[in-house]
Amino acid sequence: WIWDLPKLMGSHRALQAVAGGWQVNGLVSARSGMPLNVLTGADVALSGTPNQRPDVVGNPVLPGDRPRADKILAWFGRAAFARPAAGAYGNAGRNAVIGPPFATTNLGLFKGFRLPGREGLRVQFRSEFFNLFNSVNLGNPNAQLSAGNNMGRITSADEARVIQFA
Repeated sequence: WIWDLPKLMGSHRALQAVAGGWQVNGLVSARSGMPLNVLTGADVALSGTPNQRPDVVGNPVLPGDRPRADKILAWFGRAAFARPAAGAYGNAGRNAVIGPPFATTNLGLFKGFRLPGREGLRVQFRSEFFNLFNSVNLGNPNAQLSAGNNMGRITSADEARVIQFA
């Protein structure tokens, strides 16, 4: 979205120069979570291709009302997946797990100023705020059965708030 703020015509010149004519723009991005493939991390089926799918032996969905620290340690139930028998493919489907949700808001604030004595020349001040509300957006969990106790663990997050002026 883009919003041109009023130019404050009819107001005092100093007020017009400082507070009038700003432009605000923003972008909001949100998603419920990206699908993930759970993989064995090895050639269990002996087919010459690594990373086949494991067997599903339980429900990988954990309660959603857990504290964030618990979600980081185990986004999904790792005990719900097992290594298939040697020479066999696992029965886990594609995109068996949904990763963490993501939401961020970016905001920009701009104002153009005329340069005195320079006809048609302007200078622009801009400030931009990425992840304005400093939302914590967790990365996807490790979905490799070969990761052992690190399977299901989240080890990354998206960037924190970034502010720039130009």
